[in-house]
Amino acid sequence: MTDVITLFFLVFKGSLLSSGGQGNLPSIHQDLVTRGWSGDAQFVGALAVGQLAPGPGGLWIVALAYLIAGVPGAVAATLAVVLPPILIFPINRIYGRFGQRALVQGFVDGTLLAVATAVPLIYGQIMDFDARALAIAAGSFAALASHRLPLFVVMPLGATAGIVLFG
Repeated sequence: MTDVITLFFLVFKGSLLSSGGQGNLPSIHQDLVTRGWSGDAQFVGALAVGQLAPGPGGLWIVALAYLIAGVPGAVAATLAVVLPPILIFPINRIYGRFGQRALVQGFVDGTLLAVATAVPLIYGQIMDFDARALAIAAGSFAALASHRLPLFVVMPLGATAGIVLFG
């Protein structure tokens, strides 16, 4: 028996941690298959529907949720996919009001450093972690800590270093 509220939170988590489209597929696949709520055949069917149907490519999850839990599951998945982008508006308003405070700037800087150093470390978990991954993480951390390069510059540099060192 599929719990629709749990399904909502699993899809919501996948949506928060992805960039859209099929980016949430690994997280959702692991969560739903581990619980025995879905199998690979349902994922393939939902992905096919998502590719064939007009509209955003990330709506495959609505088809999957429908296959798992019917209309209530589809509604829960739709809300879970739409909610993260909508949260940007109140977060932006709050940041506009409090963003110049030292505490908020420290939080943002720490988050950027965590993201920049986590990417090579996560890559190291997928591949064999070695000194090259540590060098990319340390370089990313140093570049961001120096405040001389913004994140949107450090991330492609780290990706390029990964291609050069691991490619």
